[in-house]
Amino acid sequence: MGFLGSHAVAPPLLILFFLRWMLLRLEFGAGMIKMRGDASWRDLTAMDHHHQTQPMPGPLSRIAHLAPRWWHRLEVLGSHVVQLGVIWLILLPQPIASIAALLVILSQLFLVVTGNYAWLNWLTILLAFSAISDSFLRWAVGGPWPGWGDGSSGRSSARHPQQTPPRCGGTC
Repeated sequence: MGFLGSHAVAPPLLILFFLRWMLLRLEFGAGMIKMRGDASWRDLTAMDHHHQTQPMPGPLSRIAHLAPRWWHRLEVLGSHVVQLGVIWLILLPQPIASIAALLVILSQLFLVVTGNYAWLNWLTILLAFSAISDSFLRWAVGGPWPGWGDGSSGRSSARHPQQTPPRCGGTC
């Protein structure tokens, strides 16, 4: 079973495009509102006080707040890089889209452990999975290397030969 359905039937490309488009709008919009809003995001000082003043601080928020200033600058810069730059890579072919989605997921998980925006981070993570290929996800959980560019789909290996669905529609 794949993330968006069966391995026997590819997910509709239009649905995948719309999910990625929603992710792009969500992330890029969040990055742009930071650039157009508070000057502390532009001068990389926003995280100096963010962890302590966020709406619903989590258990690790205090630890994150006590991090050195250089770390807070890197947090802001990383946010800008992912939300304004990396996010566009989800529209490119694999493996670039999977790597970009993984970076979005990691940045959102960092936000989850240092704060609490309720459903927003989890929604973004869910949308980001639409850009990760099944073969990349299989590799991430311990499967074989996806094999992009060498003509293989990443599905077959010596241990797991590729299976073809029955021609009778599964009723035989």
